[in-house]
Parts: sequence; C-alpha cells; structure tokens
Amino acid sequence: MITQIEGYDKEYTKKIPLPASAKTLGAGKTLASTIAIPNGFTYSEATAGKPDDVTITFVLFDEKGTAMGSYSKGYDLSK
Repeated sequence: MITQIEGYDKEYTKKIPLPASAKTLGAGKTLASTIAIPNGFTYSEATAGKPDDVTITFVLFDEKGTAMGSYSKGYDLSK
C-alpha cells in the first residue's frame, strides 16, 4: 500500500507493507486491520496546513504493482 499526504508532492510517498493476514481479500469482502507505518510520518503545518484535518490518500496495489483501489480521508493529526 502507498500513501500520499495532502500538501506534499508526489515524491513524498510512503510504502506500507501489509501483514500476511491482510494480503488476501475475497471479492465483495471488507477487511479491518491495524497496520504499523514504518518510521511514522513527518509533518509540517506550513506544507500541509492545520493538523486537525489533513487528507491522506491510500492506494492499494496487487502483487504485479497495478493499483487496485484508493481511499482518501481527512485525519486529525493534532491528537
């Protein structure tokens, strides 16, 4: 999975490896999992705006590197 944070250019992405338990998902199924982000994220309010609503986009790739889907949501990073 690769993430992109609002305000940062496309070169600032983070690859997040999925645990083995989250790598297989049947069609029409939903999976919830807690995933550790290696080395966390750095954040600059001057670059991405106020930390109480930062949009993070997640893109999920298959084993061949083809994007399968994406999800964007605003997160409160001030907590």
